[in-house]
Amino acid sequence: MRVAAEIGRNIFFEIAPVVAPLAPPTLDEPVVDGTTVTFSGTGVVGATVEVDAVDAVAPDDDGVQLAADQTLTATVGEDGTWNVSGTFVPGTYTVTATQFTGDGADRSAPTQERTFTVEAVTPPGGEPTPTPTPTPTPTPTPTPTPTPDPTPTPTPAPAPGNPGGPGNPGNPGASGALGGLASTGADAGAGALALAAMLMAGGAATLAVRRARAAARG
Repeated sequence: MRVAAEIGRNIFFEIAPVVAPLAPPTLDEPVVDGTTVTFSGTGVVGATVEVDAVDAVAPDDDGVQLAADQTLTATVGEDGTWNVSGTFVPGTYTVTATQFTGDGADRSAPTQERTFTVEAVTPPGGEPTPTPTPTPTPTPTPTPTPTPDPTPTPTPAPAPGNPGGPGNPGNPGASGALGGLASTGADAGAGALALAAMLMAGGAATLAVRRARAAARG
């Protein structure tokens, strides 16, 4: 009975459809016109063709890629052909193409690589346009530490003089320019009195002599 019950069970499962990838599109030789490059080929009608162009030159020692990679897209027309153009800087590139529909689950494998070169354009009467060189990142220059200005030493002020004081030969006073002792009013008065006394004494002596001579004559 148990064996019969096991056999009688229904088992349900879903098998997801397997999406087969599309065949790669065709990719013709790129057509270079100055800096404009045109890509073309054939593919599945309505499919999206994705063209990937990468710089064929290895990066320099600093890891800088001289030419930028580009990805271009085109839609396959009703006649089964496609084409797309892009502008490129001078350099050598390799290019491949894939195609897909819808969400890209059926994306094809890439086509065989093709190589093309974009030459520098020479303007009339001028030099060819050089390939742009990446600008290196400048190294910041350290800011120098400012040197403080030295503080000036203050000059001491001269000691105040003693104008007009007695006995100061460098700064004569009001009594004279030769730095001698200054005369005062009392000294001048005393000298005058002494002179007057001498004159009076001399006059008195002269008068006494005259009287004595007169008495002798009489």
